[in-house]
Amino acid sequence: MAGVVATLRGVLEELKVRKRPVVVEAVQWNEANYDEILETLGATSDHIRPAGYGELFIETLEGDRIARPGHWIIRGVAGEFYSCSSEIFAETYELVDNDGVMVAE
Repeated sequence: MAGVVATLRGVLEELKVRKRPVVVEAVQWNEANYDEILETLGATSDHIRPAGYGELFIETLEGDRIARPGHWIIRGVAGEFYSCSSEIFAETYELVDNDGVMVAE
């Protein structure tokens, strides 16, 4: 990969890339499932905590972010946490089984 990056350095502005398919864990926030989110994602209240008004603070790699009801709370491949609106989630993610195989809708 390093050779590919070195070869492409001069044309990075022209590149189109596709994100690698990875499997992540996600739970949709519904204002009543805080404990489920922590347990399912292996998070603590240091990572994800109530913010008031039905929202959550999510400690992300970019700093604290707000998750609103309906947002998906995701644990990424490096163990990081972030939130995603339900609209973006539906466009970006597919349901898979425990082996990472896509489940038919």
